[in-house]
Amino acid sequence: MANLILVTGGTGTVGRVVVRHLLDAGRQVRVLSRGRRRTGPTQHVTGDVRTGEGLVEAVAGVDTIVACVDPASPQ
Repeated sequence: MANLILVTGGTGTVGRVVVRHLLDAGRQVRVLSRGRRRTGPTQHVTGDVRTGEGLVEAVAGVDTIVACVDPASPQ
């Protein structure tokens, strides 16, 4: 079982649902988003998958990545 799961786009429409399910399952979750900070039991890293900003910090110590963002979508 993975210890820390990174959810990219974790504050978006799909990402919020994924994060909620992971937390309900007792998983440890880190969220990567472009700026909106999530409150609650998750870790948060600000970054952008298109530019690479924040990715080093986001993946540090992560066992699993769940991608809930389309890097080609407009901001």
